Amino acid sequence: MHLNNHDLSGELLFLKAKATKYAVYGVSIASFSVAFATLLVSYVMRGDISVDGIMPGQKGNIALWALVSNGDPRHG
Repeated sequence: MHLNNHDLSGELLFLKAKATKYAVYGVSIASFSVAFATLLVSYVMRGDISVDGIMPGQKGNIALWALVSNGDPRHG
């Protein structure tokens, strides 16, 4: 099988579009996880979901720091 530059270009565009789609899925899942964990911490700490519970939860919960920084300690 012999591929020319046009065939390779089309194939690379297809692979790039597929990779972009999965990257968007990953960012969406990560964002949802951080938001859900933040709301859950607020509920556990204060018994309701409010700004008064979210702010202390963000300041004092190291697990949320790890989620927000994506596990990279340089971003914390």
